[in-house]
Amino acid sequence: MEENKMMDRNSYTSKIVLALTLTVFMAGSLFGQTAGKVRGTVTDEASGEALVGANVLIDGTGLGAATDESGEYFILNVAPGTYTMRAEIIGYKTAVEVDVRVYIDLTTTINFSTAVEAVAGEAVEVLAERPLVQPDVAGTVINVSGGDIENIPVRSVGDFISQQAGVEQGMTIRGSGINETAFVVDGISTRGGRDGTPTTAIALTSVDELQIQTGGMSASVGNARGGAINIVTKDPRDRMILDVLINQSPANSMSFAGDGEIVKDEDAYWWKPYKDETMNSAGTAGGAWDVYYQSQYPVFTGWDAHMAGTSGSDTLLTKSDWLDVFDWHHRKNT
Repeated sequence: MEENKMMDRNSYTSKIVLALTLTVFMAGSLFGQTAGKVRGTVTDEASGEALVGANVLIDGTGLGAATDESGEYFILNVAPGTYTMRAEIIGYKTAVEVDVRVYIDLTTTINFSTAVEAVAGEAVEVLAERPLVQPDVAGTVINVSGGDIENIPVRSVGDFISQQAGVEQGMTIRGSGINETAFVVDGISTRGGRDGTPTTAIALTSVDELQIQTGGMSASVGNARGGAINIVTKDPRDRMILDVLINQSPANSMSFAGDGEIVKDEDAYWWKPYKDETMNSAGTAGGAWDVYYQSQYPVFTGWDAHMAGTSGSDTLLTKSDWLDVFDWHHRKNT
């Protein structure tokens, strides 16, 4: 009996350890999909030799690293965005790199080169340029910042994605519908468990970084046939953000007038029930029209019923007067 209890206890402990291991592994995988990496070297400007022990920092964050014996450094789990980086080592000028762009799940390479400075000196500022070829990208990847999206006249994230190269209307990628595309927001998949259709109702102004993969996806993107859409939203911890999105639509015609038929034609859809002298006194259901004819026009109770419901000075108005009032209220040619 004691032996069985011991075996059950060991089995229970093993299950707990396995569950914790899987949780840590999945959390690491999810976070890896929403962050990038920065690597590079720090060298002497004159000799080109590696500088060991140089501190490389990302301004505005608590992230940084020191160079190894080869002068190389690696900074992991960097949130996507644009940063300023600096390399510092005693006896050398501080090298500064501005406009360093970090992308989702990609590695940005920034190499520093600085000169000897015996006395405290100035900082060397260099503008970071995006390489033409990124060696860690094996497929077709589009990276867009939230600022780029706000400069495009679109109403939703879906509209913006549908305008990108390789994407058709409705976020169709390579002929596959949205239910066959991985849609990840802040490391969490929004795909439904029933038919795979994801939730794409993301506020347009909440997007900080957007990545679209339309081909050559890596093994980290699972259960996706068409492509992968990865969104990182803005971090609200450091500041409050208020965005206002205003949509304006042009005025539409209020009738179904065809070619050669003006909007105020007495046989037009919105006008006939009020202007047709053969039935407008008793209304559309007054008996002049059959049920089939009535179904083709809006319901109108008739001018007689309208005048019977008036009070005060309105009771002095005749049907002809009310028609004049109707024409005046609808005087615009729209």
